[in-house]
Amino acid sequence: MPKKVEVLALNCEKCKQIELVASTAISETGADAEILKVQDPEELKKRGVERQPALFIDGELISEGRLPTVKEIEALLAKGKIKTDEQIANDPG
Repeated sequence: MPKKVEVLALNCEKCKQIELVASTAISETGADAEILKVQDPEELKKRGVERQPALFIDGELISEGRLPTVKEIEALLAKGKIKTDEQIANDPG
């Protein structure tokens, strides 16, 4: 089953870049994943997103208010695990 990668972002500078970063990570890993861009302010509120951009993988909030790197997203997709920003930052590998 493909992973569902959702980018929740309106129009900030990081918001413009996150879709490209996520698409690059999916492409480079060859992950079976689809990417969806959500630009509805009501949907952001509904999901409790306070800072943009936000990245969800399979319905889990992965990153909020910053632009994750391609490598961070690749690691998540390759491992098939969901990690928070804090777990990613503390991961020695």
